[in-house]
Amino acid sequence: MAHEFSFADVASPRQYFCLTLPLRDFSIGHRLIFLHQRNPLVFGDEAEFNKLPGETRIFWLIESVTVCNQTYSFRQELEKAPTRRLLRNFERDSRKWRKLREQSQRRYQQITGATLDDWWALETAEFRNYLNASRLITDFKQRREPFPFLPCAPVPEAKGRAFGSPYEALLIQFLIRSRLCQNVAETMEYPFALAEMHYLTHLEHAGNLQILNHDDLAHKERMQKLDLDAAHKAGFKTVEEHVAHIIRTAQAAKAEAAAKAEAGGLASEIPAELKGTNP
Repeated sequence: MAHEFSFADVASPRQYFCLTLPLRDFSIGHRLIFLHQRNPLVFGDEAEFNKLPGETRIFWLIESVTVCNQTYSFRQELEKAPTRRLLRNFERDSRKWRKLREQSQRRYQQITGATLDDWWALETAEFRNYLNASRLITDFKQRREPFPFLPCAPVPEAKGRAFGSPYEALLIQFLIRSRLCQNVAETMEYPFALAEMHYLTHLEHAGNLQILNHDDLAHKERMQKLDLDAAHKAGFKTVEEHVAHIIRTAQAAKAEAAAKAEAGGLASEIPAELKGTNP
């Protein structure tokens, strides 16, 4: 039932609030706006984002919440063809929003005794939760609860090459071809994760990829547990550390064998893969 739960979660996502505002379902249009901005909160490394000056982090959080509180069409109108009335209303709403944020900050500090920086950090974490709930996790290694998970794997016998066209453009064309949307304007408001779910399911039925089913997942989880048990038995905390140790040991053994062969005048008998190995 895992995939059914993920489908239900992206088809009817929970309501998120950030900086006191309700966030709309994360759409293809929202993603394109963030791509155009090169938004570091959305696409940057989290650790690197946290190193940015506090004012910069606050700016990007406010900007990101502003985008996701609006429709794509409203944002386009605001940026490209704003009327005086639209700008006046937007400025009025922005002032009201700032007052709401300040009230929320005061309540938070009174109740928790924490600092204002803690409030901003908490709101940033909530926005990250919103983003993570709005995109499918397709790599088994990146699985995180409770975010939508649809593990995919390539089809071994499939021919051809990976698509080079932008993923978002593929989603837009698929939504229109499949008649889930009537035009590009509708696709921009379509929930991003739901579009991904439909598209990846279509690719599996076309034989272009595999979506791991219950048996596949059970087998993979069983193998991962065995690998982790072996790593712990060998004295390592993670499978990655154990694998790295095995590789280093094998390389050292090869280098030692090559050195002994060369010292014994058996250079002609050194296997090709050992030649040039630095001991």
